[in-house]
Amino acid sequence: MKIDRSLNSKENRPLDSIFQSRVLSGTRALVTGGAVRVGREFCRALKAVGAEVVIHYRSSENDARELAAELNAVTVQGDLTLAADRERIFKEVGKFNALINSASTYVVNPLLDEPENIMRCQLEANLIAPLEMMKLFRQQLNGEPGSIVNIVDQEVFRAADSQGGYSLAKKSLRDATLASARQYANENLRVNAIAPGPVLPPVGFEGQGMIKALRDVPLGRPVAMCDLTAALIFLLSNSSITGQILAVDCGQHLNC
Repeated sequence: MKIDRSLNSKENRPLDSIFQSRVLSGTRALVTGGAVRVGREFCRALKAVGAEVVIHYRSSENDARELAAELNAVTVQGDLTLAADRERIFKEVGKFNALINSASTYVVNPLLDEPENIMRCQLEANLIAPLEMMKLFRQQLNGEPGSIVNIVDQEVFRAADSQGGYSLAKKSLRDATLASARQYANENLRVNAIAPGPVLPPVGFEGQGMIKALRDVPLGRPVAMCDLTAALIFLLSNSSITGQILAVDCGQHLNC
């Protein structure tokens, strides 16, 4: 499998140099938002270490089909903010034992200036949708072992900073991760989260790079994509870890 080394820095390394074995053989993973950007690389990483991948998308049908052909994977479409779509996704996909809640909506507004409709959209997409997916996943497992990895943001470590509804949702998803890890532990369902720092420029700002964002990063560089995907594989493959919020952010959370 060819890995795009241009995604971040010269420090990117092929996945097979990090994981020499098929550590997730026997895992069937649903990646929400798996057709594009970070979700796309999560799917590639999972396939590289032996997992069967289900690619969820909302509107990126062409990207999803292209990736599915590359990985010999299946796709499923749905708007995760709609209860009917969430339930349909589980019926269409069938059994799986790993859920990666990667789908996200990112709109930056000062908290007290954000219009109510945008606030509600951000909470629906970034908190309620992944939380409800976790509940449906637990029901589907019916007591069998499983693993959830939620994608939050390094900002969840910062008490005072806020980017409006996005921040509120991600911080609440962090709390939901910890609460569910404790509640579901006796069912052998592990729940963890990754808090990334700057990996890719926001949609629409690709040409501008991340100069402004990197001023706040102690290591002074973006997060290497292979480091982010390695964190995902680590959390999914280590059966003794639950209730962890893993910062993969080049030290950005230290500036709290």
